[in-house]
Amino acid sequence: MAVAPPDRSALQGAVLAAALGWASVWVQGVQAQTLKAPRDTAMSLPAEVEDLRAQMTELDHAARLRMLVARMGAAQCLISSNLDRAANQARYSAAREEFLRVHTALHDGDLTLDIRAERNARVLSVWHQLDSAWSKLEAAYRGKANPQTILPLHQNAAQAANDLVAEMRAVRAPHMGPSGMQTALMVDLYQRQVMLAQAIIHQTCLIYAQTTPDDAAQKTLKETLPVFEGSLQAFISGMPSAGVAPPRDASLRGTLMDAARVWQDVAPLATRIANDNSANRSDILKILSGTETFMPFMAEAASLLRAPSQQL
Repeated sequence: MAVAPPDRSALQGAVLAAALGWASVWVQGVQAQTLKAPRDTAMSLPAEVEDLRAQMTELDHAARLRMLVARMGAAQCLISSNLDRAANQARYSAAREEFLRVHTALHDGDLTLDIRAERNARVLSVWHQLDSAWSKLEAAYRGKANPQTILPLHQNAAQAANDLVAEMRAVRAPHMGPSGMQTALMVDLYQRQVMLAQAIIHQTCLIYAQTTPDDAAQKTLKETLPVFEGSLQAFISGMPSAGVAPPRDASLRGTLMDAARVWQDVAPLATRIANDNSANRSDILKILSGTETFMPFMAEAASLLRAPSQQL
């Protein structure tokens, strides 16, 4: 049986936890936040980044880095567990290649990705933290370190990637206007949903491999599933108090409903794994197949949301 839909207050809490950084800016208003923005040359945005499209593109890429860290972690667990090794090695290699390109672009700029070189001191500081965390994690991957060594390094990289999104968001949001912030909020949450799907693969794989101490993976999976399902429900139904608007046209709503249907096919299995703290090879491959099918629907939803006709 699928995870029971959380009650309204629990659902609101789950989505608010993700949206808090955006919602605090969105609710207080652009003017109040702009008054707090740093004015010195070292901390101000370069003129070209004032363009709303450029800002949203850069935030979108930063959010994708967060997902790619999760995807690499899941793929490495599957590889080390001898689960569909060739396919997962390809997933890891593709995710790594994209990560390195986007990560570098967010520092140096890449016009082919519509990313400008970063000039903000706060963002650059967090970028270097992610760079350091990634270097340590990749060294562990290359050295085929044991899972107990890799897991905390992966968690550090995941936290650094999330911190980069948060810092870029804080710096750019005051310059985006209410419409831009609302669209950016939703795209960020859609990207986060894909990251959570990758986290679910990773957590179920860790349970299968039994490489984490005690019931750590089980506990994390039990925390992730209601947030994942609650967020997906909010995308479809809306939650204004968290800055989450319901889809405003049939195409976007239909795409989100398709994503929800895909998830419902694997939700009972994910719930059983979380409850039993055990999984077999077939279970993990089914979870992997479902989440891989789920991802393109969320990517399409984000693309529809970015379209000018969808922006407030």
